[in-house]
Amino acid sequence: EINSMTLEPLLFQTGYFTILSKNLRNQTATIGFPNFEVEEAFSYFLLSKLTIDQTDRTSIFLIDMIKSFKDNKIENFIKYVNVLFKNVSYSIIEEKENYYHSLFFMIIKIIGFDIEVEIETIDGRIDAAIKTDDNIYVVEFKINQSAKKAIKQIKEKKYALKYANNKRPISLLGINFDTEKKTIEDYLLEKY
Repeated sequence: EINSMTLEPLLFQTGYFTILSKNLRNQTATIGFPNFEVEEAFSYFLLSKLTIDQTDRTSIFLIDMIKSFKDNKIENFIKYVNVLFKNVSYSIIEEKENYYHSLFFMIIKIIGFDIEVEIETIDGRIDAAIKTDDNIYVVEFKINQSAKKAIKQIKEKKYALKYANNKRPISLLGINFDTEKKTIEDYLLEKY
């Protein structure tokens, strides 16, 4: 029955999702987009829903957001992220770091950058690593604390060493989410 179908099978059956890999031992599957065009269309649609469904405005917003991150203009990028956060209904917000961490992850994926999360190292777990053509960002998230504390953790745990053999410059990015204001309250960007 089309009226009672949940979103996941609908997206799979219509070709928006495809199975990328299967693990029979764990009985799990990794799903993803079948091609770049579908991923781009899905991202554009999702972003337009988050920006009050104005497609012409969404296109400009998306281009500006991508450009600010690509050009390492993190201050502008954070402003765009906060605009998206302010479009989320208060009834579904959770006051947990992993909630904001997940939103941030989705935003980075939507704008087309490579992001890994919860990366285990010998010294701990890196919250996220974002790779662009020109930079690698090692990211630590905090909630109701400070971006300075996040940067301190990255340095103390030597998280950036994992990427030291890469030719791209490495930046340390500390992000603090404020649950009262429901935004990124402060951030700190440092070169490694």
